[in-house]
Amino acid sequence: MGTRMTLHWIAGVALLLTGSCGCPDAYRGSVAFDAAAWQGKATASDARAALPTRLQMVRSLHDQGLLRTGMTRTDVEALLGPPSTSSWNHHYPHPAWYVGQVESGVICDIDSAAIIVDFGDGDRLRSVRWPPGL
Repeated sequence: MGTRMTLHWIAGVALLLTGSCGCPDAYRGSVAFDAAAWQGKATASDARAALPTRLQMVRSLHDQGLLRTGMTRTDVEALLGPPSTSSWNHHYPHPAWYVGQVESGVICDIDSAAIIVDFGDGDRLRSVRWPPGL
């Protein structure tokens, strides 16, 4: 068996035994959501400086239900500050707020995580796509 195949086999067994990918919980150091702290360094040019804080707060933001269907774009931006990007990618061409780098998948791939908000008619929140694991 090649090294790569062996590693995939071991990862598969770990997944079956533990029920998880074996990656650390990216949100384990979770702290209460605080809009001022979230926005502290979240200007478009300096969004990455706020990532560790955001990674710790995203579970609280999610669990408290602070982003609700029907909120205006103005209300969302008052809570989160301006979006990090106006379009996440061609699959999700909506404003997004960077959260941080999270590990996902059986072999713990590292992905950029974001809260992606779809504003529908009247510039009101229609749906939210949360980072993996929430």
